[in-house]
Amino acid sequence: MSRIPKTPKSNLHMRHQKNMTGQEKYQLYSVGFTLIDNLLETDDYISAYLITFSMLEDRITSMWYRRKLYETGWDWDSDGLRETNGGLQQQLFYLSFKGDIDQIMFDKIRSVIRDRNCLMNLTNFDKEYVITLKKLFRELNKISESQKRHLNKERQLVKTELLRNQKSELVFKIKHIEKQLERVQAKINKDSD
Repeated sequence: MSRIPKTPKSNLHMRHQKNMTGQEKYQLYSVGFTLIDNLLETDDYISAYLITFSMLEDRITSMWYRRKLYETGWDWDSDGLRETNGGLQQQLFYLSFKGDIDQIMFDKIRSVIRDRNCLMNLTNFDKEYVITLKKLFRELNKISESQKRHLNKERQLVKTELLRNQKSELVFKIKHIEKQLERVQAKINKDSD
């Protein structure tokens, strides 16, 4: 198993990705892919997989955030953004619903998310799987760049449109929570009978 060099403490307080420039992100991904390739050469497939999946997850979150910012005006620190973030699968559904990713890409990513959720079966993660995951990341990265160009060309939404979209997002979240509460109450009623 390869050893990852220790990072000096001064570098541990890296800027969050949301504050990184495009060049800084590019450099970070370049280093990530170099590390992945080195891990593959030493047959450390689990570590290579984890880094690759983390990069894919980061790309999905970046695309989700970009779309949310455009649609609602919510930034990283807003309560609305935190309240409507249901995790990676919800981000994926949102990107699909908004048309940022097509059904084929949705299915590919959903499949690797399911695989990740079964991580305890470590024999599934071999060199070919990591290479496939890297290819998927590169495909998604092209879609991300396309989304970025598209949103930059779109007209900016006016404040009332942003506020309506914010309201819509929060109403959807409330309805989702209400459905969950109804299901739990039904279980309580069933068990108490």
